[in-house]
Amino acid sequence: MIEVMSLNNPLDSLIDYIVDALQKAFGIKIVKGISLYLPEGFIDLSRLQYRGSEVLRWMSESYGGKDRIFLGIVEGDAYVEGLDFIFGIASPALKTALVFTSRLRYLADEKLFLERVLKEVMHEVGHVFGLSHCPNRRCVMSFSNSILDVDRKSRRYCLNCFRKLRNLGIKVRDDALLRE
Repeated sequence: MIEVMSLNNPLDSLIDYIVDALQKAFGIKIVKGISLYLPEGFIDLSRLQYRGSEVLRWMSESYGGKDRIFLGIVEGDAYVEGLDFIFGIASPALKTALVFTSRLRYLADEKLFLERVLKEVMHEVGHVFGLSHCPNRRCVMSFSNSILDVDRKSRRYCLNCFRKLRNLGIKVRDDALLRE
């Protein structure tokens, strides 16, 4: 099961879109979780960004569970040590992933914004399932260093990543396969 939670009040329509897209991509239960606000203590005031690793750990400890994957859609910006910003962060060990929406809004109408968030959701969920970054620049598992990288890649898994998911026992549907 994947539970999708709204953090810092992103639009309900965004959460509904993500839940629907995940149901089309995976043969597992997808549920809409509660909505909450992150404690301000996770904000680095010198950068005005969330400390991504700390938020991930806190969310896992507070809401994670052995029988589900927790996915948080966060209205805000974040970073981790060594990077100026992140679009998302995930931990297979914690069964937790977060996507931060702030930078995904850059010069985007609603359709482009939804597509960008979905790409990052599919990417971070892929990490939770055990995938690493992919050298195929069209695969959703390719690393995104900029918004241009996000726009360039697909929201689907290349054949290699798709097969890895299936070999791991993940019920990934054909809708999630990149047809090149």
